[in-house]
Amino acid sequence: MRTIDGFQVSEDDLGWFGQLLARTATAALSAFGGGVPTTARYLTARQGQKHYAALTFAATSGYHDADIEVGDTKFVGTDHVFRMETVRIETFSGMIPELYELIRDGRVEEYRQAAYELRSKMNTTDAAGKWNGPISFHGDGSVMALSILPIRRRRAL
Repeated sequence: MRTIDGFQVSEDDLGWFGQLLARTATAALSAFGGGVPTTARYLTARQGQKHYAALTFAATSGYHDADIEVGDTKFVGTDHVFRMETVRIETFSGMIPELYELIRDGRVEEYRQAAYELRSKMNTTDAAGKWNGPISFHGDGSVMALSILPIRRRRAL
């Protein structure tokens, strides 16, 4: 018989543990969407709050610095371009603006309810639309998209 390490949460601590899980998940979602200042409010010092509360370089801390539309749904967040050998790839991570506003305002329970209600309305068929690549929709209202960018020739100096 194999044993698995674990722990038990007593009934007296269930409320606290539920809030801990909700805050941690909210921090992860906020960081995913590029909301660095908002992320810090949901973390304890031990979880790395200082990292998200510190001043950061503008290009790494922007929120709403990029958006995409998929069908009739807009997603806002952040994007990055990186290179794999000679191929340039754009990544976008973000979420539905109304959901982020709830998180930003500290209304986690309202966010969770709104995200749950939106799950069945997320358009996953013909999702690529104008986006040239795969898009991954998540039940929490977030999206991740990848796109290979056209080759850009540079002039020799």
